[in-house]
Amino acid sequence: MDTLVYSLIRVTLMILIFRTVIRLMGGGFSTRSIRRNQRQPITPTNVESTETEDPKPEPPTMVTDEITNEPIAESKAYILLDKEGNRRYFANWDSRQLYIQSK
Repeated sequence: MDTLVYSLIRVTLMILIFRTVIRLMGGGFSTRSIRRNQRQPITPTNVESTETEDPKPEPPTMVTDEITNEPIAESKAYILLDKEGNRRYFANWDSRQLYIQSK
């Protein structure tokens, strides 16, 4: 049983050593073809225009806090739905709680 374990360890080490030597020598055939494709010179045909693909981000939608009347971005506001289904926006949790307590 010990000889089987030692044989497996020896084979595993040989495979690891072989892979390391291959990597040090140049990485193998598939890696060379990948490297060759990555080293292409930059020409107008293979450069993509970033101006047409990246639209400018839209400014955030601004809403008004119900209690303090300060403008805040809708994405950062605390939102509460009232009984009629209308959205109420708040700049912080305390403003939201004051609104709830006043109703």
